Amino acid sequence: MSTVSSPPPASPSPSEGSGALTFLSAKQLWRPSASGAVIDAWKRDDQAAAWKAWRTHLADRPAPKTEPHLTSGKKPSSLAWGLPKAEGEALDAWRRGLARKVETAQAWLDTLEGTPDRRAALEAVAWAAALPSLAKKHDADTWWRLTETLLRLVEEASAAAAPDPSETEETVVRHLIAGELALVLAKRLPEIRPVDELASDARKLLSQALERLTDGEGLLTAPLWTDGPSPAAPLLLASWTRCLILAGEGKAPWNADAQTQYEWMVRQTLRLSDRQGRFAFAPSETIGSAELIREMLERGGDASDEAAAARRLKGYKADESFETPDTSNHSEWAELGVLSAGWRDKAPRIVVAHPADTMRVEVHSGKHVLFSGEWPVEATIDGVPVQSTDEWDCQCWHTDEDGDYLELALDLQNDSRLERQFFVSREDGVAFIAESLFTEQDEHRNIEITSRLPMGEGVCLRPEKETRDALLSVEGQPVAGVLPLALPEWREDPRGGELTAEDKRLVLTRQWEGRTAVSPLWIDFSAKRFEKQRTWRQLSVAEALKNVSADVAVAYRVQSAKEQWLMYRSLDEPANRTFLGQNYSSEQVVGTFDAENGTIDEYFEIDADDD
Repeated sequence: MSTVSSPPPASPSPSEGSGALTFLSAKQLWRPSASGAVIDAWKRDDQAAAWKAWRTHLADRPAPKTEPHLTSGKKPSSLAWGLPKAEGEALDAWRRGLARKVETAQAWLDTLEGTPDRRAALEAVAWAAALPSLAKKHDADTWWRLTETLLRLVEEASAAAAPDPSETEETVVRHLIAGELALVLAKRLPEIRPVDELASDARKLLSQALERLTDGEGLLTAPLWTDGPSPAAPLLLASWTRCLILAGEGKAPWNADAQTQYEWMVRQTLRLSDRQGRFAFAPSETIGSAELIREMLERGGDASDEAAAARRLKGYKADESFETPDTSNHSEWAELGVLSAGWRDKAPRIVVAHPADTMRVEVHSGKHVLFSGEWPVEATIDGVPVQSTDEWDCQCWHTDEDGDYLELALDLQNDSRLERQFFVSREDGVAFIAESLFTEQDEHRNIEITSRLPMGEGVCLRPEKETRDALLSVEGQPVAGVLPLALPEWREDPRGGELTAEDKRLVLTRQWEGRTAVSPLWIDFSAKRFEKQRTWRQLSVAEALKNVSADVAVAYRVQSAKEQWLMYRSLDEPANRTFLGQNYSSEQVVGTFDAENGTIDEYFEIDADDD
């Protein structure tokens, strides 16, 4: 078990610092809330009598009513909230046995070494919560050694500089120890003066953290949601919520500004949750996520949040008559966006995290996660792989009653640029993900873009034999359809690229000789509609009565069953251009197409002078 630096000897001298609690005077150690028998025995330096009186005092006093379920109960402890199933169950099994034998505490203390990890920090919180009950089973030396070690952990974590939010493991450990552990110790042992004094510093640290790690509207920065197989964000949410429970009804363990961030955080967390309470980018089986969200709603949600939760979470009951908040959001500061068609579980949703020059994407269709994981940049210009020179930058975020649109750009070497676009329709059950490479040079180049999207658990790609469209299925049942719009529909035409599956990833390749290459993937979330009939065509685009190349502008027509859509994008300077009888001078237009009267009902239109 990897935990923390070595504890002090069992019998330290007074000169060894504030960790040596047993060497403090009665006035330095005890607050008046300790029993008179304890204080009197301590003044007489009668350690045996003091220990006996202290054990009696702890046994007789009631446990705090606000104590979270840290050390008892049949359900998994709230300490396991946010952990992957196997890790959480192992922690909970250890927690249930920690007070059975004196040797357990001694062994834990003897093996402490190295830098804290999240497991060590969570174990420390469990030991702190159990300290009052441990006194009746443990000898004085072991109990005081354990208490002093936990106190020292808090002091060291509090004194350390706050880690950068990108250092996710360090961020979690610091808040578990300097924040939650400090509060638990102060709540469980308020009679011990050095322990009780921990609460003030913990309050300051937690207040600063909730403001520093969020975007001003409660959204945690992207690395906390995406880093590693067990992201940090759920563990922070769990820890902060336990701190709120510990503080008691109507109280908060932080300042008013931090409380405002927590209340905003409830809404942001709902946006990132599915019907089972699973968070975006988290393992499919996580301990206590639904219970955590319910506690967050109770501690910081308003009527609108509860109405949203009644639609989103399985089994959550609330008054649905209240107006629900917006389902979608993008934060440039947090580098995270949610494009969602609604709060209902069946509503399609795309989550995009883009910290620095990396990106993770998650696409939901009802209860199924179609794609989830890292979407790497993989493209070549004249056979040379592209290299980023900056971070993802938000070019456009648009949301209204028709849908959500997000456009991100990444600068590359040699004045090239990669763009990624995301769109989700509110009503029609369609979306697209597009990737475009701009060389910004006059001469034609050999461009290849490879989009590798990791498919969700149990999702398979079922390509058609004669055409390049495909179904996404789960356990043999189709759940969505995909169309590679820039590729020829029929496989007998070998030009341009391919749509395949490789190593549990959807792989879309696009090859083009020119200045710019576009590779859009259209998603139809209605498998029933998609199975009936589908087709797509790249349309001719004309300017001044002459067709322009696909380096200048592209347009596509998509059909599923009887419904049709049009997508147009200018890749050069916008100009007055025509396609399929439509005339636009916009940078981009996407909408439904009425074939009978030849009109477009626009989802959105981006004008040339839009920011």
